[in-house]
Amino acid sequence: MGRGISPGKEATPLPAKTTTTMIPLPVKANIREKGKEIVDISEQIALRARLSENGRDYKVTVGKTEHIRSIAKKIAEEAQLPTTKKIRIAYMGKILKESGSLENQGWQEGHILNALVFPRNQASKQLEKMSPIFGFN
Repeated sequence: MGRGISPGKEATPLPAKTTTTMIPLPVKANIREKGKEIVDISEQIALRARLSENGRDYKVTVGKTEHIRSIAKKIAEEAQLPTTKKIRIAYMGKILKESGSLENQGWQEGHILNALVFPRNQASKQLEKMSPIFGFN
């Protein structure tokens, strides 16, 4: 005899409603767009940046190895700065290199960054003037 229900026996009915329990797994944001990388949420840090324009602190979440250029853009978005303004990030008296990360430039978690606001077209001219005064390279 094959598998199945024997003649004369009734099948056991299935429960009317079945529930599924979702078990959370480690989260990774999987972004595969041009210029984007896969970001591990566990490698994210929350930082505070003080804007030179108004003295307010803004909180942003960034990756530990994210470039300063990207962090400055996030701060500008959070502060709702117009596109005519540019932010340069300073830490411990030094303007940070835009192509480097916070981690590589000595930033310590919990410390506040300085977000210096410049007019976009004059940001580099302003830095050239400040370099000899503050010893920036």
